Amino acid sequence: MSPSPSTPAVVCSGLSFDWPDGTPVLRGLDVAFDSGRTGIVGTNGSGKSTLLRLIAGRLAPTAGAISTVGSVGYLPQDVALGAGRTVAELLGVADQRAALHAVEAGDAAAVATVGDDGWDVEERAVAALARFGLPTALDRPVGTLSGGEAVLTGLAGLLVRRPPVALLDEPTNNLDRRARGLLYDAVATSPGVLLVVSHDRELLELVDSVAELRDGSVRLFGGRSRPTRSSSPRSRRRRSGSSGWRRRICGVSSASWWRPGSSSTGGSATPTPITPTSAVRRSS
Repeated sequence: MSPSPSTPAVVCSGLSFDWPDGTPVLRGLDVAFDSGRTGIVGTNGSGKSTLLRLIAGRLAPTAGAISTVGSVGYLPQDVALGAGRTVAELLGVADQRAALHAVEAGDAAAVATVGDDGWDVEERAVAALARFGLPTALDRPVGTLSGGEAVLTGLAGLLVRRPPVALLDEPTNNLDRRARGLLYDAVATSPGVLLVVSHDRELLELVDSVAELRDGSVRLFGGRSRPTRSSSPRSRRRRSGSSGWRRRICGVSSASWWRPGSSSTGGSATPTPITPTSAVRRSS
């Protein structure tokens, strides 16, 4: 399900989270993220990764509510490379693939697991891996992957599963220049809702808006923009979006989350208020 232009894709209302020892991370956070690509920035320890884990359902909020327009795909900073896992499992297609093979062997009960979109899952998985220049053996142990290959494999899994909302947490940390370029192009051509935590200047130039998490609140800068004609997806995104939010964001030149060497002029912005909701929900 895709959100309409006027419907927020992800809504957090009154969101609070404490670690088990009582250390607070977020307190009463109210924010709504629109469709398109949003970069999430902030100083270390401001709660960026925690916010993504809450939206992904990997953590339970201490209080508050989260709603999304549909299922959520999540690529964490540290991709698990557990012993015995395969590339198909890292892609998130192992169950559908096993069900598909079961159906081919005559097990009609497995049709429900294959689902409407699972009949070509192996072909889509192989194509996604090939797009990133990765080996296409789905039974390959993930322990044989490098850190960068694991990140790209996880990203390929998002392309295969096509969740309505995708979350990326510092995805360029373990990537070399070539791999970063592949990731940039995937982000630039992403058709769905994308929230990406990053300090990577070039990656942030590809988003439609930026959300700064500071002192337990979020300020949103920029907005959706239409790319102009260009031969490169990345250059289209840079041309259409890189100047707008940078002109509007306050104090970028002195913000510690911004990489050295970047610059911006000042501006003004206000938080995006929302009406609190009463339940955590994910629309189907």
